[in-house]
Amino acid sequence: MQHSKSTPRVAVSLGGSEARIIMAANKLSLVAVLVVVASYAALSSARTFTVGDDQGWMSGIDYTDWTTGKTFAVGDKLRE
Repeated sequence: MQHSKSTPRVAVSLGGSEARIIMAANKLSLVAVLVVVASYAALSSARTFTVGDDQGWMSGIDYTDWTTGKTFAVGDKLRE
Protein backbone atom coordinates (compact mmCIF):
# COMPACT_ATOMS: atom_id res chain seq x y z
CA MET A 1 0.00 0.00 0.00
CA GLN A 2 1.34 3.42 -0.96
CA HIS A 3 1.08 6.42 1.28
CA SER A 4 0.95 9.90 -0.18
CA LYS A 5 2.97 12.53 1.51
CA SER A 6 1.29 15.86 1.98
CA THR A 7 3.10 19.13 2.00
CA PRO A 8 2.82 20.80 5.37
CA ARG A 9 1.04 24.10 5.26
CA VAL A 10 2.48 27.04 7.09
CA ALA A 11 0.32 29.94 8.15
CA VAL A 12 2.05 33.27 7.90
CA SER A 13 0.79 36.12 9.95
CA LEU A 14 1.53 39.56 8.62
CA GLY A 15 1.64 42.57 10.83
CA GLY A 16 -0.78 45.39 10.17
CA SER A 17 1.72 47.54 8.28
CA GLU A 18 2.85 44.69 6.00
CA ALA A 19 -0.75 43.83 5.13
CA ARG A 20 -1.50 47.48 4.35
CA ILE A 21 1.57 47.67 2.08
CA ILE A 22 0.48 44.58 0.17
CA MET A 23 -3.09 45.90 -0.19
CA ALA A 24 -1.79 49.29 -1.38
CA ALA A 25 0.46 47.58 -3.94
CA ASN A 26 -2.48 45.54 -5.23
CA LYS A 27 -4.63 48.66 -5.55
CA LEU A 28 -1.82 50.52 -7.31
CA SER A 29 -1.42 47.64 -9.77
CA LEU A 30 -5.14 47.69 -10.49
CA VAL A 31 -5.09 51.46 -11.07
CA ALA A 32 -2.11 51.11 -13.42
CA VAL A 33 -3.93 48.46 -15.48
CA LEU A 34 -7.07 50.60 -15.65
CA VAL A 35 -5.06 53.63 -16.83
CA VAL A 36 -3.43 51.58 -19.59
CA VAL A 37 -6.79 50.19 -20.74
CA ALA A 38 -8.43 53.62 -20.69
CA SER A 39 -5.53 55.15 -22.63
CA TYR A 40 -5.72 52.44 -25.26
CA ALA A 41 -9.47 52.93 -25.60
CA ALA A 42 -9.05 56.69 -26.03
CA LEU A 43 -6.35 56.29 -28.67
CA SER A 44 -8.23 53.64 -30.59
CA SER A 45 -11.31 55.89 -30.78
CA ALA A 46 -9.35 58.88 -32.17
CA ARG A 47 -10.60 60.03 -35.55
CA THR A 48 -8.98 61.77 -38.51
CA PHE A 49 -10.85 64.64 -40.14
CA THR A 50 -10.12 66.03 -43.60
CA VAL A 51 -10.40 69.80 -43.23
CA GLY A 52 -12.99 71.18 -45.63
CA ASP A 53 -14.06 67.65 -46.62
CA ASP A 54 -14.26 67.50 -50.44
CA GLN A 55 -13.32 71.18 -50.86
CA GLY A 56 -10.06 70.74 -48.97
CA TRP A 57 -8.02 73.32 -47.11
CA MET A 58 -8.01 76.57 -49.04
CA SER A 59 -8.70 80.26 -48.58
CA GLY A 60 -12.21 81.59 -48.87
CA ILE A 61 -13.85 78.66 -47.07
CA ASP A 62 -15.91 79.23 -43.93
CA TYR A 63 -14.47 76.57 -41.64
CA THR A 64 -16.95 77.51 -38.93
CA ASP A 65 -19.63 75.99 -41.16
CA TRP A 66 -17.39 72.97 -41.75
CA THR A 67 -17.11 72.30 -38.00
CA THR A 68 -20.89 72.41 -37.51
CA GLY A 69 -22.14 68.97 -36.51
CA LYS A 70 -18.64 67.64 -35.81
CA THR A 71 -17.43 66.78 -32.35
CA PHE A 72 -13.69 66.89 -31.85
CA ALA A 73 -11.87 65.16 -29.01
CA VAL A 74 -8.33 65.05 -27.68
CA GLY A 75 -6.32 62.73 -29.91
CA ASP A 76 -8.26 63.50 -33.10
CA LYS A 77 -6.19 64.50 -36.12
CA LEU A 78 -6.79 67.07 -38.84
CA ARG A 79 -5.37 66.62 -42.32
CA GLU A 80 -5.46 68.55 -45.56
